[in-house]
Amino acid sequence: MKTEGAGDVEHREVLWQGQAFPTMEYASFDWNPLVIAGHGVVLWENVPAAFRYLIRTDRAGISRTFDAWTAVGGRERQARLVRGELGLWCRDGQVVDALQKCEDLDFSLTPATNTLAIRRLDLRPGEVVRVTALWITGPDLELKPLEQQYERIDASTYRYTSLASGFEAVLAVDDAGIVLDYPGVWRQMQ
Repeated sequence: MKTEGAGDVEHREVLWQGQAFPTMEYASFDWNPLVIAGHGVVLWENVPAAFRYLIRTDRAGISRTFDAWTAVGGRERQARLVRGELGLWCRDGQVVDALQKCEDLDFSLTPATNTLAIRRLDLRPGEVVRVTALWITGPDLELKPLEQQYERIDASTYRYTSLASGFEAVLAVDDAGIVLDYPGVWRQMQ
């Protein structure tokens, strides 16, 4: 998946519809290095909520920054995460020791962050890798490490597993590693 321009396309835009909960999200992907920008709305515990985020990686696919804003029930939250040259994650300028082994970001409100691990790992069919992701829950923007596993089944299919909960999903992706179908959770609108 580590291709220049992801199949010679420098920019992609997608629209996802939630299946597990009412949500719509628009996201754009730019390569060299990867930048993902998204925003959406969700019905969170029967309360309308909004979110937006911006993720930047370096040319090697390493997540470097994550900026997010959420609004739910009249409360707004923001988070800025930066990964320095030494690999230390900081939230709003403060080093967060518990997050230092986290390789990728995983924002619970979007399937866009699966693209980060899929592209960075660049697995061959049949390969399986365990990673520790920096799990960002939404819309509260709480942070914690989350053990995950990715298995590449074939050219366009990955098995994602959350090792803590045992949750598993078989993801269909396009040639750039962007989720087309996250069964029962999100589906890309065509």
